[in-house]
Amino acid sequence: MLTIPHEGLTIWSPDELAEALGVSAATLADWRTARTGPEFIRTTTGQRGGRVYYTSTAVTAWLSKLPVTHTNN
Repeated sequence: MLTIPHEGLTIWSPDELAEALGVSAATLADWRTARTGPEFIRTTTGQRGGRVYYTSTAVTAWLSKLPVTHTNN
């Protein structure tokens, strides 16, 4: 389960965020390439190399933009 703190900033690695969202790290990588997932921080400039991190602020913003689906069960 993804827990976002009310105060302060949390940073997740792709593996940590993938586990919390119930997707694979490869899915997050695909979303980064397609620019459809949460914004991320890369520790180096350029396309390759460096580490990738996600902030709680970016994940919250991304989640709030996703459509909400209602079911009538």
